[in-house]
Amino acid sequence: MGYQQIDCFNIHLTILRILGVWPHDNPSIYYVYFSRIFVLIFTILYVVIYTMNFYFLPQQLEIFADELIFYFTNVGALSKALAFIFLRDKVKKMLFMLESEIFQSDDPEEIKLIKEGKEKSNFYWKITAGLSVSANTVNVCLPFLVHIIFSVELEFPVCRYSFIPEKYEAMFAYPA
Repeated sequence: MGYQQIDCFNIHLTILRILGVWPHDNPSIYYVYFSRIFVLIFTILYVVIYTMNFYFLPQQLEIFADELIFYFTNVGALSKALAFIFLRDKVKKMLFMLESEIFQSDDPEEIKLIKEGKEKSNFYWKITAGLSVSANTVNVCLPFLVHIIFSVELEFPVCRYSFIPEKYEAMFAYPA
């Protein structure tokens, strides 16, 4: 085979392997269990808990709208993770087709385009990863810093977790 077009997906597949969503060709039994437990706890259970949150939300439209947007973002992430898990064979088949002779080229111009595409993909991935990490860090740390500096009431940074009774919220916001 010629040029490896699917190399541009290496970063994505590595992260999916770390998260337990995309195993190697022959995963160990520990990896299989880790993958299933991780996906169960951090995707499905998280969405279930967040769904419970809707029942306890205050009846204010602006609060409900914010929580609903975040909820559908989580459901979208869950559907992507489950698609990779349940449709793994089809995705592998598509990636294998990209490496078949039909998509190989001997033309230097096409090889140059593929190489530039890989470089741009890696560059854009680094930008997206940097912005995502920065935004998440600010989203989690800023409420705590504002609380320390200006004595503003501390709130949970991502979700309201309205199903937690108010008498226990302080215990979760200020662990002993």
